[in-house]
Amino acid sequence: MLKNYLTIAIRNLLKNKSYALINILGLGMGLVAVFVITRFVFEELSYDQHNQFKDRIYRVYQEGNEKQGATQAVLADAVKDELPEIEQAVRIGKYWQDHSLIRYDNRLEKVAPFYFTDPEIFDVMTVPFIKGNPETCLNNPDAVVISRTFSEKYFPGQSPVGKTLTVRFGGSFYDRKITAVLGEIPKNTYLNPDVLLPLKFLEQNSSYAFMSEWGFNSITTLFLLGENGSAAQLTAKLNEYVVTLAPEWFKPNYRLQPLTQAHLHSSDIRCRIGQYGDINQVRLFAAIALVILVIACINFINLSMAQASRRIKEVGIRKMVGASRPALVFQLVGESLLLAGLSLPVALGLLRLLLPYANHIFNRDMHLALMSNLPFFAAMILIVLIVGLGCGGFTASVLSSLKPVTLFSEKQKLSSGNSWFKRGMLAFQFITFCGLIIASLVIRNQMLYLRDKQVGYNTDQVMVLLRAEGDKEQKYNVVKSELQNRTAIQSVTVSSFVPPAFGNWLWTSLDENENIEWIIADTDYLDVLGLKLVAGRNFRENEPDAILLNETAFHQKFNGQAFMSEMEIGTENKKHVVGVIQDFHTHDLYQKIGPLFIENAGIDGFIACISIRLAAGQIQDGIQQTQQIWQEFYPDDIFSFQFIDEKFNQLYQNDEKFAQLISFFTFLAVVIACMGLFGLISFAAVQRTKEIGIRKTLGATIQNITLLLCKEYITIGMVSFVFAVPLLHYIMKIWLQHFAYHINLDWWIFALAGLIALSIAAVTVSWQAIRAAMANPVEALRYE
Repeated sequence: MLKNYLTIAIRNLLKNKSYALINILGLGMGLVAVFVITRFVFEELSYDQHNQFKDRIYRVYQEGNEKQGATQAVLADAVKDELPEIEQAVRIGKYWQDHSLIRYDNRLEKVAPFYFTDPEIFDVMTVPFIKGNPETCLNNPDAVVISRTFSEKYFPGQSPVGKTLTVRFGGSFYDRKITAVLGEIPKNTYLNPDVLLPLKFLEQNSSYAFMSEWGFNSITTLFLLGENGSAAQLTAKLNEYVVTLAPEWFKPNYRLQPLTQAHLHSSDIRCRIGQYGDINQVRLFAAIALVILVIACINFINLSMAQASRRIKEVGIRKMVGASRPALVFQLVGESLLLAGLSLPVALGLLRLLLPYANHIFNRDMHLALMSNLPFFAAMILIVLIVGLGCGGFTASVLSSLKPVTLFSEKQKLSSGNSWFKRGMLAFQFITFCGLIIASLVIRNQMLYLRDKQVGYNTDQVMVLLRAEGDKEQKYNVVKSELQNRTAIQSVTVSSFVPPAFGNWLWTSLDENENIEWIIADTDYLDVLGLKLVAGRNFRENEPDAILLNETAFHQKFNGQAFMSEMEIGTENKKHVVGVIQDFHTHDLYQKIGPLFIENAGIDGFIACISIRLAAGQIQDGIQQTQQIWQEFYPDDIFSFQFIDEKFNQLYQNDEKFAQLISFFTFLAVVIACMGLFGLISFAAVQRTKEIGIRKTLGATIQNITLLLCKEYITIGMVSFVFAVPLLHYIMKIWLQHFAYHINLDWWIFALAGLIALSIAAVTVSWQAIRAAMANPVEALRYE
């Protein structure tokens, strides 16, 4: 019996090859999208889930004008023994440059930025160890802990514990004793260092004396709460207690965030370390995966139901010769499962082809190994079973419940009885189809807007070098003078920070604990970056207390007053406001322009960047001339540079990839939907072959026949578009609120999306309809 059923199932597949291919390919492509997106979503949601105390670890951040992930270095030690809710408090710092330096084999090597932390970090974070004692490995300021990857690269085939690692810090070289080697740390974690140094080492460096100040935010603080500790109660107590410790002008406004949420819920928090994602992107990808799968399933169900009417006579004959209802259900469900099951090898084949592309875009290392993907393969099999059983069960229950006489006499009635269900699913498919196109257009336009928006400074031909550590004010003045004497160099400035992401992000408090961004720069900063004064003047070299405010800071501090030359700001250390500069974006466009002041240069420890505006058309000459001077003054440092416009574009690389992925999955959804439409119109044309032949014999034109076959689908598409517009307007409005600066949802975006969607649908159904309309009516009526 089973052999007979299998033979009939294969025969039916071969008889209806085009419909079977559409079902198999459509469901297979849907499974591919679900696999890739689900892997990405699960990994994003899994950050720091491996920690033993994951439910009790909280990151401290501050609220004010803006949220900040950096806190004062003195906070942890000041409160951990005083507030009973805190079981442990640790600090984590990351070296401010995008690389650190070590001396290896008598040469300088660039390595990942150093991390600095307290010895108790391993009481809070779960980190595997290969060698060394986690309880004592960071107790000595001269200690260093390295990762397994670092050990294998620089100490191959040997145990590095007890050996010396020479690190460069603050312009000097330090020999550190390796006390431990970390094991394989998950990539999805907040703390993933190659080189880990004790914070005691940092605190002993005189350049970092500012770390003891309450007005300087420099470190990330983590709290491990006790088993019965309440984050809400601790937040209130923390703010109340710090008031008793800090200066009178300091008004704490701390908040606690579960560490497991830090990865995806920190887009509005500045001064943060670690890897960060975006919960809105994760939600959008999850929704797209679901939509693609639903579209593929709707195709499968619609085509299976459409073909069911061709099996009516077969089912009638089987019932006439004594086939029971369970036997018919078993046969029809089995055929549906076979058809759905064939989508699995198709999905695996497509995955093998597409995974390299997906890994590149998602920046992941996804593979098809069975054990590491067991939950995902199980989910794919479950989806296939649900689709196969659901679709086959529905078709079987309808056909097997009819009496043999009905099966022979009311073929059309069966088809019309399910028409509303079919139309409803088709309408849902159209709504998602239109919605994805609208979303894709909105996202693409927002990315273009971010890339092209004026940021308030001139990004062209400005080269930035991160200043050599330990360089003093006198020396960089000499270097600056030498650079300015070169023909290919137009102007030079030194500063603590250059937008969008060079140097130190410095924050301080001047009045009423309102956090304000702080840039230290010399008198040429405005000229090199092309910043515009809107009131007052630039500061002069001999004005150590002179500052410039941006427009936002000026309006906040002086409540809309007109600028006057003798304005002062600050509570303890008063500053003289000599000018107001036009607002400019110091970071990405996810964040609004906040209050900022620029202070006259002179604090050696904070000067981080040398920015050079090159003469027009002399970029290569300028680079060569700069390199010569750098190697002359800094022979122990690696010459490296980057242009501001390149750095600015890097800020939105992930957003560009996100837009590419949305476009790709939108295209995939459109292809699957069009395959389903093509299958339905093809089946409708076959069902109405006789009708078409008669109409053509009676004088109907090709246009008449095409309209007859297409009008239902086009009408459903137009009505669906009307429903899709307000829904997507609401969804995309919420998504755009994630950006501080964004496009408007203009009518033309929806009109263009509707035109694209309806054009694709019209071409898909019209092509097959025209083929049917052009067929010879004699062939259709020959055997009647």
